[in-house]
Amino acid sequence: SIKNYSKAIKLNPNYFEAYNNIGVAYTSLKKTNKAIECFDRAIQINSSYAEAYNNKGNALKEKAEYQLAAEYYEKSIKLNPNYIDAITNLGITWELMNDFTKAERCFQQALSLNPNNPSLLYNLANCLFNSKDFNKAIDVCQKILNLDSSFYFAYNRLGLCYIQLK
Repeated sequence: SIKNYSKAIKLNPNYFEAYNNIGVAYTSLKKTNKAIECFDRAIQINSSYAEAYNNKGNALKEKAEYQLAAEYYEKSIKLNPNYIDAITNLGITWELMNDFTKAERCFQQALSLNPNNPSLLYNLANCLFNSKDFNKAIDVCQKILNLDSSFYFAYNRLGLCYIQLK
């Protein structure tokens, strides 16, 4: 895919989406420094392209540069306040930094945009579990299973909550 995107850039050097997509490819190949260069180029061409800020945050998170990653997710959200992926990624990053209050706020914000999404609910359940709010985590897991009884991760998290409450 990198080869094809590179051809597109040769035809249009300002094709910021292609730079972004090359960055995503490099991220998946664990070449995060090259990925960051591509996201920077996409942002340089189009500073209002929220997806590139989000993807740069992902690459920085891979490098465990959590504070800087959070800043890029926040820039992405400022450009697109309804960008669920960036909001969720910011929540995960706050959780990695053990700021469960900010993480929960992000997951609640994402859920306000898509309230019955089991994956978003699962992020909230994990956050509540990690902040040791096991009863709330149980409630969220039960909501997940009411929506999708095949969401097996919720059963596992539910079991872990009950173990912690004994």
